[in-house]
Amino acid sequence: GDVEAIPLLRAAHAGDVTTEVRDAAGRALGRLGDGDMVDSFVAALARRRDDHAAARTAAHALGQLGDVRGVDALLAAYESAWLPEVVSEALVAVGPAASAQLVAFLEDRPKLLDRSTARAVIAAQRATDLLPALQARLDELAGAADFVPRATVLLKIVEERTDLAEAVALAIVQVRPGIETEAGRDAATLRRRLAAAAAVGRA
Repeated sequence: GDVEAIPLLRAAHAGDVTTEVRDAAGRALGRLGDGDMVDSFVAALARRRDDHAAARTAAHALGQLGDVRGVDALLAAYESAWLPEVVSEALVAVGPAASAQLVAFLEDRPKLLDRSTARAVIAAQRATDLLPALQARLDELAGAADFVPRATVLLKIVEERTDLAEAVALAIVQVRPGIETEAGRDAATLRRRLAAAAAVGRA
């Protein structure tokens, strides 16, 4: 059966002389759900600048495995702007857990949102995965002193998603009703973004 083939596939992935065989073995291990290979795939992805083909296979396999242990490595590749379409596909395949980690990652690195290539990952995320992750994070931030700047980043994450921008804007107002009258430059900036998000949703 397929499970019995795993040891042979591992050996081929680790030691075959041809890139094609190693690639096929790696993808097969991901498809078969070989969770013991996560660390190996993470290590291969970390070496993406030295072995492009192996890293691509690793990203694909990590997505197929759907194991949250691989998300940090995928996000590191995302930050380095390495093959955003490959990273996007893998993160989407992992599902909701990857969306939650992506939100936290971007919240702490808002400058990444200015990269057109990096935004491909956001565009590829399922709305049913990304919206709950954003709503949960807003709930966590409800009483935080830095709610306004952080909420601004969370809204910026989806500003180009016509299917999500208005919903996130509404969630911000629900969590922090006083934002409509809150003083300060940051609050004013957030209000402008809220208005823009509402307009996107109605477009």
